[in-house]
Amino acid sequence: MFARLLIVLMSLSGFGCDAPTSPRGAAPESLIQNGTFERYGRPTLAEWRFGNRDLASPVHSAPPGHGEWSLRLDADWAPTLGFAYVSVPDVHPGDSLRLSAFVRALPPDGCGGISLVMGRSLWAGRVYGKGTVDTTWTLLSVEAVVSDDPADSVWVVLSSPHTEVTARSGLFDGVELTRLAPPPLGATRAR
Repeated sequence: MFARLLIVLMSLSGFGCDAPTSPRGAAPESLIQNGTFERYGRPTLAEWRFGNRDLASPVHSAPPGHGEWSLRLDADWAPTLGFAYVSVPDVHPGDSLRLSAFVRALPPDGCGGISLVMGRSLWAGRVYGKGTVDTTWTLLSVEAVVSDDPADSVWVVLSSPHTEVTARSGLFDGVELTRLAPPPLGATRAR
């Protein structure tokens, strides 16, 4: 009887062998660095790579609760080189991932999109993405499972829209990539 009561109390209080190691209610840690494009209140684009660095700039604008700076990406043509990307080395086959970011289109014809790319190449991988033309900060998210192929890699990509005539831009902030489920036992690290 006492053992049964102890098991019920442990399950109700969140204790047990399978309980998460992070404090209750704590947000999962992002697998990418510098998703707010600032450090110590100053703008920085560190850790990010660009299709064309001249099309990327820090902007003094951010969604509530996400600092003061964001990333602006301008479109240059079709296909645009107005994109930013970062490789994510700490993933494993079978990981379930969620990419989320606040995105804001700049008027009059702006747009912005986020993508999770998985495969042997950034240019030839499977793409899981979403975009918005909303001119207010909009939280976008996509989910995907890392393939069982240990040769596959994972990238986070932010992009302005393609354009041929008008200038088109998007703002990005609060970029996070979180693991939704732990990797299976014995999983090897993806490259």
